[in-house]
Order: sequence, then C-alpha cells, then structure tokens
Amino acid sequence: MLSKEELQDKARADCLAHVRTIVADDLKVQPDEPRSRWRPSQLREVFTQAIVLWRRFGRFEVLLDDRDAPVGFVDPDKWEHCSWRQLSEWEIRELVRRTHLLREALAVEDVCCGEQNCLEAVIVEDPAGERPRRFRVKINPSRRAVISLLPETQGVE
Repeated sequence: MLSKEELQDKARADCLAHVRTIVADDLKVQPDEPRSRWRPSQLREVFTQAIVLWRRFGRFEVLLDDRDAPVGFVDPDKWEHCSWRQLSEWEIRELVRRTHLLREALAVEDVCCGEQNCLEAVIVEDPAGERPRRFRVKINPSRRAVISLLPETQGVE
C-alpha cells in the first residue's frame, strides 16, 4: 500500500503527464488538500487529489477609466492563427460576454473583416438604456478569441 505522500506524488505526475498531451505551455501544478475515504462497496480506500494548474499568460494591456476600473483590453497573443470566418451576431455577443467587461444587453453593429483577417465589429452596451456605450471589438474567428475590446470615444447618436 502506498503512503499518502507517494499517492500525492503519483497523482501530480499523472495529472501533469495527461495535461501535457493537451497543453504545450509551461505549467505549474499545485495540489490541493487530498482526501481519502473508505468505500464499503469497493472494499477499499479511495484517494482523491484535487489539483490546480497554472500557466503563464503572455503580456496584455488593460485600459482603465478615470476610476481605475477596467473598460477594455488588448491581448496580442490572440492574433496567432487568425483567419477570417463569419460569426453570427449571437456568437459575437457570447464571446464579448465571456470577457466579463460589459453588461448582458449587447447589440452588434458594423461587422466586417478587419486587419490580419480578424472579425471587427462595433458593440453597443445597453442599447435601449439612457447611456449606451460603443465598443470596437476585434475577434480571432478561427480561435473564437477576443483580441481587443476598446471603448469608442464618440457618443451614441
């Protein structure tokens, strides 16, 4: 029977070996507190090891407003493998929502093929509200990744 420390080391090594088949980045494996529990139906002790994986992100810029709240970003790593593909308005809204920078109510305007074959669109946040805001978004359609989300300086007409 393996000791708790040996089980932890084996779980960490197995996890890292599996994840390296999926992600090629340099990873840091941080084991959480292990648990073991007797399973009467299996007549054995079952060891469970939760593991948190960390990977280094590249550099990206965050745009802050006058109250130091984030209002936009540019992530140059998202340009990799960019190729044009049309996305539906629903797909564009969902990708922008996943950034968690804008409210739920979004309208998509002016979709076109932008630089380096990205999808470029204007997003209006809270279009039916009193103070809608416009943002220019660049998306890598082949990776379904937001490259940049920047507020536009002119107001909504």
